[in-house]
Amino acid sequence: YNPTACAITNSWLKTGLKPRCITRDLKWGTPVPHPEFKDKVFYVWFDAPIGYISITANYMKDWELWWKNPEHVTLTQFMAKDNVPFHTVVFPASLIAAQDNYTMVNVLDGIEYLQYEG
Repeated sequence: YNPTACAITNSWLKTGLKPRCITRDLKWGTPVPHPEFKDKVFYVWFDAPIGYISITANYMKDWELWWKNPEHVTLTQFMAKDNVPFHTVVFPASLIAAQDNYTMVNVLDGIEYLQYEG
């Protein structure tokens, strides 16, 4: 991981992981499949990393050659710094919890924001 990604990840880990809301009160998004939360959707950066796997599986018969092949796949990601914790803490934790030999992120470059105007 580059220095930006390491600093952000370490700040999350050093302070101890805290409960985080993974839902939002929005009209758009992936609905929470539970009757008590029928008016909620998943927070986009909670479910988006999981979506990387599901979209690959939806369109590729051999999706496991990428997502369940950590010995032969190098997964590299680039993202703005606000998305780093979801890709260095939340997403890997989800993959580890699944106990199914998922490919983990090997290289992650957390970048500064890009400002188009102003």
